[in-house]
Amino acid sequence: MKYTTKLLIIILSLFLVTFICCKKTKNNVEPHNPALDFTVDSLNYRVNNDGTTVTVTGHVGGQFAYDELHIPDTVSYNGKNYTVTAIGNKAFYYCQSLYGPLNLPSTITKIGDSAFYICNFTGGLNLPSSLKYIGDAAFYYCLGFTGPLYIPDSVTYLGARAFMGCNWFDGTLHISRNITAIQTGTFAYCFYLMGTLYIPKSVTEIGDNAFWGCSLFTSYLEIPESVTYIGESAFTYCTGFSKVISLATEPPTLRRDAFPSDVYTTLTVPCNSTYQYQHSPWYLFFDIIIEDCDKN
Repeated sequence: MKYTTKLLIIILSLFLVTFICCKKTKNNVEPHNPALDFTVDSLNYRVNNDGTTVTVTGHVGGQFAYDELHIPDTVSYNGKNYTVTAIGNKAFYYCQSLYGPLNLPSTITKIGDSAFYICNFTGGLNLPSSLKYIGDAAFYYCLGFTGPLYIPDSVTYLGARAFMGCNWFDGTLHISRNITAIQTGTFAYCFYLMGTLYIPKSVTEIGDNAFWGCSLFTSYLEIPESVTYIGESAFTYCTGFSKVISLATEPPTLRRDAFPSDVYTTLTVPCNSTYQYQHSPWYLFFDIIIEDCDKN
């Protein structure tokens, strides 16, 4: 009898300890809070972690959406107002039937990767001065954009192939003066961009095929002294420049076919740097090297 009572006490004690531990563990588990998704006026949104802003995640019609796209600066849902601050990755991926110009609101700070991948907008593109981030392939092969392409100075990241294949832009190009790299294929096949091309002084690297085929740029091409690397075929078929100027005393690293062959003959370089350029791959593209000592 004593043995049975003792055993019962042990079992009850173990049960009590287990119950207390389980209850404590359960109370310490964070409640599951899934992201809030909602739809207003044919656009899908997701509430960001701050609880006050939202990201546009797509159109209810998906790839079959036929619409003139209007993205608001604020949206209301369940009695609460949210500020629209971002376009999500692949939000309008392959939405070929979206049409009209694209005017993004002044609240947008980020355009995600492939956000407007192969969208055939017709008209201009207005990027707001609030914008900081343009993702990889964000506007890849958006064939219908026309007019100039102005990337505001607020942008600090410009992704690879961001505007690749946007070959109906037929105006000037302004590149943000606060990016450090023009990445692989960023403006490749933008055949009709025209006028003078200014490489910002903040840029240290020009990637492979960065301006491949941009033949309508005119005037001269000036490479700022900040640039240390120019990738393969970076300026292939950029045949409209009247001359090329490099402001770096030490020649930037060049990859194969960085410049078009048999097009440019003269390269202008800083004072006392002819020897360095003559003994570098730059000499393969330019027959004559001239020193500009007036800037010293």
